[in-house]
Amino acid sequence: MTTVVARDASELGAAVRTARLSRGTSQAEVAHNARVGRQWLVAFEAGDKASAPFDMVCRVLAELELEVTLAPMQRVASPDATLGRSEPVISASDIIARYTKTPAVQASGAQGYDKSGRAPREPNVTEGPATPETSVRARIDGEASGD
Repeated sequence: MTTVVARDASELGAAVRTARLSRGTSQAEVAHNARVGRQWLVAFEAGDKASAPFDMVCRVLAELELEVTLAPMQRVASPDATLGRSEPVISASDIIARYTKTPAVQASGAQGYDKSGRAPREPNVTEGPATPETSVRARIDGEASGD
């Protein structure tokens, strides 16, 4: 097996799975010999054990005749520098923000939208301004009509 760089749980799990499959051993066999549960090994190979105990990881690696080697991280040049761009590459959060449905606000400074994204309700011009007199009249009219 060649040297594999693993910087997170999913990369390490994938490397362990590849090594196990290349040896032709089952998850049950490796789990039994490494004294870990088969379901734990399944989750570890899937990258779902980001906080796996190091001793368990070492037992699995030893069973597959693998070892851990520490080395300084290799810094990769940013895609911008490689491509000679002066603008940064768009981040995932920028893309999500672009496609998230948010209400458009007019540049003229129109009324804002409410939390549900609905435009403000237009006032009914036939009602006129609410006054104590019109409010009382509306209540009396409502009672008279049986509302």
